[in-house]
Parts: sequence; C-alpha cells; structure tokens
Amino acid sequence: MQGQQELSRGGSTQPYGILVFDESEFSRRQVVGFLSELGHDVIYEASNSKQASEVMSSMEVNIIILDILMKDSNGIEFIKKLQEQLGEKFFIILSSFRSQRIIVETLKSGIVDFLFKPLKKELFIQSILKVKARIDKRRS
Repeated sequence: MQGQQELSRGGSTQPYGILVFDESEFSRRQVVGFLSELGHDVIYEASNSKQASEVMSSMEVNIIILDILMKDSNGIEFIKKLQEQLGEKFFIILSSFRSQRIIVETLKSGIVDFLFKPLKKELFIQSILKVKARIDKRRS
C-alpha cells in the first residue's frame, strides 16, 4: 500500500487519494502504470474487499477504481456501502463483463464512468481527467 501523491501537471496541487481495487494483479499494474504516466507517483491498491475497506477507513481517498465483479465483493453493493459510510466519492468501474443490466445499475449508483477490459489507455485517461475536474470544481 502506498500513500497519496500530488498532481504534477495542471489542475489542483492538492493530493488526489486514489484506490485501485481489483483482484487481478495484471489489471492493478496496468491502472497504476497509466496513473503514473499522468504524474501520480503513489496510489493505494487492494485485491479484496477487506483490504479496500481498510484503505478507505484509514486513508483519504477521493477516487476509487474498481472491478465490478469480484469473488468476495459485489461492486455495486460495495459502492452503495461506501457512499452511505463515507459520503461522496468518485468511482470508475472496470469490467470485462458486458451486461447491459449491470452497466445501467452501476450508472444509477452514481459512478463517473464504466470502462471495459482490456483497458484502452486513452479512454482511461479521459475518465481520470473527468473525475479530477469534478474534484477540483468541488474544492474551489
């Protein structure tokens, strides 16, 4: 687990706490790599709901990037639980599962974006920039 970073290019100089929550180490490494390219040098990681909950309760996290379907967690229920406990957070969903019902349900739960695996770097970067713009707007 790593700490918070400061944005080095444009936007706010306040840190963005980012949690990457995915069972797949490959997916986590890919997302962390993309975030590093954007100037995020430190990001929190979790491979299960227990680790994710520990990070969320002990660290300041604004952005949660998570796989919607995992063995020990229903992503939609996890989002709702966090929203009830911690207030507004910004979620980006990753999934290789292409169910229209799940996409609609997650979009109704207040997520910012839904991206399909394998991730396309350009779409991921657009999504992160959209989230950071929302956070910056709230901070100003």
